[in-house]
Amino acid sequence: MAVSGSVGLMKKYFSLLTGIVALGTEVLVFLSLMEMRPFGKGDSDIIWALPFFGFVIFGLAIFGLVSAVSVRGSAARGGKVVTAGLLINGLSLAIPILARMFGVGRLLLSADGLTNR
Repeated sequence: MAVSGSVGLMKKYFSLLTGIVALGTEVLVFLSLMEMRPFGKGDSDIIWALPFFGFVIFGLAIFGLVSAVSVRGSAARGGKVVTAGLLINGLSLAIPILARMFGVGRLLLSADGLTNR
């Protein structure tokens, strides 16, 4: 009984910790991209690492969401920690998806402007 209780406790906090790490990674990557221009002499080449950071963020957020949903759906109902983990992981998944959508939309709008000369 004690082992299953500690596993449930670890799952409860795992969702919160993965969400915090994923959001922290996003913040650090976005701040470094805003601070340094890519592809210049002596500038940051962090742009090459963006797919890696994307995989790390998606992996953390997906595992955190699965953990939060499994704890939330169990008989021993999770509390505010599980709800916070669910929200933070959802937000950390939504930010890159929205950024990608705005980038594609901007690309389509600029392509539309090129055809109407």
